Amino acid sequence: MAMRGVLCLLMGVLGIVLPSLAQQAEGPGPDSTQARIRRDSAVAYAPQQVVDSARKANNYWGKPQKAALYSALLPGAGQVYNREIWKVPILYAGIGTLAYLWHNNGLLYYRFDRILQGRNAVDAGLAPGQVPVYTDEFVGLYDKRQLIQIRDGYRRNRDLTVIISTLVYLLQIADAHVFAHLKGFNINDDLALRPAALPPTLGQPAWAVQPGASLTWTLR
Repeated sequence: MAMRGVLCLLMGVLGIVLPSLAQQAEGPGPDSTQARIRRDSAVAYAPQQVVDSARKANNYWGKPQKAALYSALLPGAGQVYNREIWKVPILYAGIGTLAYLWHNNGLLYYRFDRILQGRNAVDAGLAPGQVPVYTDEFVGLYDKRQLIQIRDGYRRNRDLTVIISTLVYLLQIADAHVFAHLKGFNINDDLALRPAALPPTLGQPAWAVQPGASLTWTLR
């Protein structure tokens, strides 16, 4: 009887252990299989993701500092680097206009300044050889006070042109730098702005719930 009980006990233990061993020999269950597939896929695609990340990091558009440096060395070069060549004619048209205004205001300033110097020399009673050579076509038209105002006006315009030219130079550097950054953003046609309703109780305790509604816009 004792031997029969021991045999029954051994058969019961084998009946429990053998199915579990057979299941382990067959392999993992469905959940483990899916996890292994996801893991293998992640390992398989990891090198490609590394390559894509490196390519994006070394992208032609990923160097705004270089675009700013090009524009600092030569106005418009950063725009060419950003493949925005259409901005270069506009930039140089503005530069040409400012250069013309600076030159023209400078000439007029020196013209009226020389007339004033000549009149001051004549009024001071200097000898003809000491009077600077000038052509005063404004005799009887403008007095000295008016000539001073006109001369100073041309000088202010000339100085203002220099300030505006400096601002244009700095702005074209900033434009090259900023648009080199923006080239990395996704601006294709898949972007969408969609409204969505939010429950009024979101993030509020039960005792603080107030009747009402809210609206949010989601950028996809």
